[in-house]
Amino acid sequence: MATHLARKIRTLFPFAIIVGTSRSGAASDYLDNVYRCDHSIKEDNMKLFVQFNPDVVFHLAAQSYVSSSWEDPASTYQTNILGTEYLVDAIFQKLSDRIPRLIFASSSEVYHYSSGKLISEDFTLSPRSPYGISKLACEHILMNYFVNLPNKLTILRLFNHSGPGRPPIFIDTKTAYLIAKAEMLGQSLNLDFRTLSATRDFLDYRDVVSAYIECITSTSLSGIYNVCSSSPLTLNQLVSTYILKSKLSITLTESCNESKHSDGGFLVGDNAKLNRATQWEPRYNYLMDTTGLIMDYARKSMQYLS
Repeated sequence: MATHLARKIRTLFPFAIIVGTSRSGAASDYLDNVYRCDHSIKEDNMKLFVQFNPDVVFHLAAQSYVSSSWEDPASTYQTNILGTEYLVDAIFQKLSDRIPRLIFASSSEVYHYSSGKLISEDFTLSPRSPYGISKLACEHILMNYFVNLPNKLTILRLFNHSGPGRPPIFIDTKTAYLIAKAEMLGQSLNLDFRTLSATRDFLDYRDVVSAYIECITSTSLSGIYNVCSSSPLTLNQLVSTYILKSKLSITLTESCNESKHSDGGFLVGDNAKLNRATQWEPRYNYLMDTTGLIMDYARKSMQYLS
């Protein structure tokens, strides 16, 4: 997502200085500079804001895979919670004379399941995974720091979003890569998932980028906003869409033996608040516009690996 966002900012604001961070410090085509920074290390954050004095900070850095948070909760808490604490503490210590605007990528995982109604920003907060717990903790950390500067903080609660290039560890990209691999090998395929009855909200990555851009162009946009399609989609529908894009013999099974507390349920957002504030609304249909891009990218990746 960071690469897509940087590309869009570069297009819209060609004279802006865009700086990113990564643990490796690897260069990017759309960034003027990349600083080596592990946000879970306090000193790295302090050094960062000695070198750079930004107008806007997009805080996207996180361990964002729900399953990994179950496997290693402590690592998720360290990366997400401590990383956020150290980042914002460095901002307030090193940039105290001119605090930048901060846009934080939170998650729909902070919410409890709904009984079938769209979830608004004032819905019950009851995270169902260590990842969701970490994101809600980050929100509280940020609101505490910005208590006297509320107009400088925007929290976007992102529902599921995807696009080409996303790692094959999420249900949609994983499905696409498994199908592409089976196609390359000329094999039949059985796709087995913990649950397929869950109802979720999926967005095209380009719509998420446009929501981030609204945070720059709408200077009065502060507070908490859902970024979502408001369109229910069962995981069965999602996976079946990818299956239909292949001529392979593919079977689909559901095994509940390893189900997690965060599986199942209805988690679909209400985007009315963001729409009222900015006129933002999804331009792309995930099933019609995004799945094909993801499938094409998976096939090209498999050809490259072969």
